[in-house]
Amino acid sequence: MADMKQIHDFAVKWCDKFRDQNINYIELVDHYMADDCAALGFEMDCGHAFSEKYSNAANNHEALDRIIDDVTDITLLGSAIYSQWHYFNHWAYTGAEILEPQNRAWFILALSRLAMLSGDNPFIFQGTLKKMRVISNNICYGPMPEPNEEVEQHLTINNEGRVWFSGYNFGCGGERYEKARSKNFKIDKDATDKLFDAIAAYFGNEYMEVFATDIGDWVMEL
Repeated sequence: MADMKQIHDFAVKWCDKFRDQNINYIELVDHYMADDCAALGFEMDCGHAFSEKYSNAANNHEALDRIIDDVTDITLLGSAIYSQWHYFNHWAYTGAEILEPQNRAWFILALSRLAMLSGDNPFIFQGTLKKMRVISNNICYGPMPEPNEEVEQHLTINNEGRVWFSGYNFGCGGERYEKARSKNFKIDKDATDKLFDAIAAYFGNEYMEVFATDIGDWVMEL
């Protein structure tokens, strides 16, 4: 099997891809992930070994969430990830199903755990916070938004108090939303320091991550 750094890099790389709300499903179900799994020595066994130990956690994100902290076998977890990918590549009605929230949630849980087992937790902030960026959206299961309905917001703040804000409408339903409004301004340095200290302190330690399905989400970059 590959060394821990290679496994860690694989887990972080693919976890980021599954978190990307704008990714094309082809990038997830094409051979690239399988190539990486095979190169790391993971075996595709249709999830049998993982199922024997953890039952339906092999393909159900809620069941996986309940037992994920008990998973310590890197080889077993890698095999489960490879096998779950194989299902969407070979057996699913359409590969696009891999983008459904419950399926994204399964891969994010599994890959996040693999990253933590193979190296330092990549989701713990370290260092001095210089800039933060938040992307939030309210896309959820239900009717398609109207073209002029705001569905996503981008907010960036640096440690000098500079703020950049943009709001995006759904538009005509293409791959990219349409920018509808933007505003740049500055906040007080003391307020900025207080905000950044609080964020760095919270994300600098273990924290609870909640991944819910059928609702909007937000992503923060520090």
